[in-house]
Amino acid sequence: MLTDNDNPSEKEVETLADFIVNHIPWNHELDPGQFKISVRQCAFNLHYGSYPLENFAVQLADRYNIEYETIEELKDTLAKRPNLKQEFKAVVCEAIASGLFIDEYVPLCNDDNYNTHSGKTTQPHCETMRQWCAAMKKTEQKLQKQIKTGTLELATSKAPFFEATKGTEYITGRSLMQANPKLPYVAIYQKQVDTLLADANLFYVISLAPIFTYYSYLLAYQEVSEKLDQLLDEDVSKQANEWITEIKQAIHILYMTTNRVRERMNDGIRGQEHEYLIQAFFDDVTITLAETKPKDSQSIKRFEENVKKAIGRDWDCKK
Repeated sequence: MLTDNDNPSEKEVETLADFIVNHIPWNHELDPGQFKISVRQCAFNLHYGSYPLENFAVQLADRYNIEYETIEELKDTLAKRPNLKQEFKAVVCEAIASGLFIDEYVPLCNDDNYNTHSGKTTQPHCETMRQWCAAMKKTEQKLQKQIKTGTLELATSKAPFFEATKGTEYITGRSLMQANPKLPYVAIYQKQVDTLLADANLFYVISLAPIFTYYSYLLAYQEVSEKLDQLLDEDVSKQANEWITEIKQAIHILYMTTNRVRERMNDGIRGQEHEYLIQAFFDDVTITLAETKPKDSQSIKRFEENVKKAIGRDWDCKK
């Protein structure tokens, strides 16, 4: 849309704005146990195509007369706005229509400059971009052929916080380990696996632990005990709530520990000539309680059935 185009149409502006706004997983929430982090609290810490999104935060402040002393204070204020996504898109559309990609932040496809951080290039950036796109297309065709024949397999991202967007497909490390090592990207991957194997084993051990299954049973027990609170007019759920608090604290510590390990692994990947997403090295192990739902056990079901018989009615109490 932007190549040799210095006047994007209204529809193109809308599409470009959607690219920027929708790459943020707005409904995603990280709940490692002791506290929750919403993506809204971190959205303006990100970049899109190296463009800092905090610039849009400043534009939002100007548009809605929001007072603030620091950029962090502004981000916290914006995170509480109920229509933030829609308001964010409005200022993005306005910025693009006003020439954001024409003169303020010229994309590589239209950049005839030669300067880089490492010195001057031998050809303008727009020509390098065209060559890169052609090479990328050729590589994608080769990979699709490997995928079609079953040599490589795909998996879908489960959306770890601020890594690959939910629904992103990536080639699994399992298939890369089994593929022909003569393929250059396979050889590079297998070399990286050796350096990350010790840390990856930690996540494998965690994946075998029934943490979330047992926690879901406890949530179901908590629901039953809270209904008993109302039925008996006593604090039956106190013990369940204390257990849940203790587990959340333990999960938080586990999350912080494993997160440091992930950061160390990512640092190891960045030190390589070629980088793979961390998901490729092992099946995703996201240590979060956010999506854990109550799960009835046989004993809880039996208990609820007996209570219904004893009181002669359904006992689904309203909080």
